Amino acid sequence: MKTFGVKIKHAFFLFATVVVAHAAAPYGAADRVVSTVAAAPAPEIVRQTLRRAVAYLRSIATDGGYVWVYSPDLSRRAGESITDANHIWFQPPGTPSVGMAFLRAYRATGEEPFLAAAEAVAGAVRRAQLDSGGWHYSADMKHPERNRDGLLDYKGRAAAERMERDTINPLYTITSVYDDDNTQSVVRFLLACDAVGNDGGRTPNPEIRATLLKALDGMLWAQYPNGAWPEQYDGRPRDPALHPIVPARFPAAARTTWPGEHSYTRYYTLNDNVPRQCITTLLDAWRQLGDARYLAAARRGGDFLVLAQLPEPQRGWAQQYDFQMEPAWARVFEPPAVSTFESGGALQALMTLHLETGDPRYLEPIAPALRWLERSTSGKDEWARLNEFKTNRPIYGDVDGAIHYDLATVSPKRRTGYGWHGSFHLPEIVAECRELLRIGRDDYRARQAAKPAVRSDHGAAGRKVNSVIQALDADGRWITDGRFQKNAPLEQVISTKVFITNVNVLCDYLESLKLPAGRTP
Repeated sequence: MKTFGVKIKHAFFLFATVVVAHAAAPYGAADRVVSTVAAAPAPEIVRQTLRRAVAYLRSIATDGGYVWVYSPDLSRRAGESITDANHIWFQPPGTPSVGMAFLRAYRATGEEPFLAAAEAVAGAVRRAQLDSGGWHYSADMKHPERNRDGLLDYKGRAAAERMERDTINPLYTITSVYDDDNTQSVVRFLLACDAVGNDGGRTPNPEIRATLLKALDGMLWAQYPNGAWPEQYDGRPRDPALHPIVPARFPAAARTTWPGEHSYTRYYTLNDNVPRQCITTLLDAWRQLGDARYLAAARRGGDFLVLAQLPEPQRGWAQQYDFQMEPAWARVFEPPAVSTFESGGALQALMTLHLETGDPRYLEPIAPALRWLERSTSGKDEWARLNEFKTNRPIYGDVDGAIHYDLATVSPKRRTGYGWHGSFHLPEIVAECRELLRIGRDDYRARQAAKPAVRSDHGAAGRKVNSVIQALDADGRWITDGRFQKNAPLEQVISTKVFITNVNVLCDYLESLKLPAGRTP
């Protein structure tokens, strides 16, 4: 589940004529003047660009929340799927990601309207929170009675109407979603809001704090006795008798075809790096709030990763495991296998926990995993995502529910719609793991703390900022090329992903001006 591609159409430039607001104009004012901006734009012009862009995006919010892409006339909108004007999206780059951009603008400028924009996002988040503590992919802000654990979500209701059947795939039910950094990204946004609320003698917002604490409780409720998290959590308590704490093993009899619709979202999962995101989010919460429960839960997440490492000859990790700790099938095109992508995320999480706690147990799985990864490359800095048990051959799934050994035999839809091969950031992950093993925790932490600041090229930064300023249209929009669905034709869209990227470019520049020469944020 990945974000749709978007790109800015305007090239970088050295000197440009741009449309900017009067310096004395109120926040979001429509008055504009034409100004010539050199390679290093004046800070006020950058701030005015932020004001106009944020004011426009706030004007199209749905009760404080956002989706991923909008048509310029706002007649169509989409998150991961097409949706209506009543819905907001949580999966990045949705509502909490936009809220983070608003907070970034506030920290870079100190201007209260940016904080008000972030607090409006926090209000949307609070109103959409589930009893299970987290957030589904989307929420209906006009019909809040539809946002409850166990009900059909937007896609599920549409599918039920289309199929005219009483039962529907359980994957379409509303739950707290941990896949795709969904609930975790909301928690990090709330942590950031809560931190701002405690700065400079402010009175913390009690509603934000209450929403945050309930979400963190939900992450603890969702965790299984062995420390794993599911992709989705429906709020039901765990029965330890159903979840024995045992190490992973290869399947006794591996399936060669998909078993049909099943509730794999309840399985112990590493898919799309759920444990890493949960662990780092809980560590952030522990550092900020000081509640030892969050550190303990993060450590249990690491304990699960130790248990989930597969035996020789493939000391990696699978995408998901059943309750007997055997790798399990997920979607029709996701057969049980040893996964290089998810193994990289497991290594990152174990490194983080070892560096935070000093516990050597989190270091022990790393060396054998690196040896397996080194044996599994399919080319220079490239790996197949899924490898067959024992043989280590690359395997591929398809809409037919069978395992394929040749990517060319996979249907065009699935051949290009999934990351079957790639670097998966593994060269960088492997290099950092090797460095940690070579020099040890104390020296590694010291090296990280002593890394020199990167010297800022203000000329290049100015040109990049000018490009962003130039791209903003008269209405305060960045119109870009994007897609409403995967593999759909490119068309003109308003993209929250591009909005977030551009806000960060502008804030980087403003913050760099406050630093001593030669330093960057």
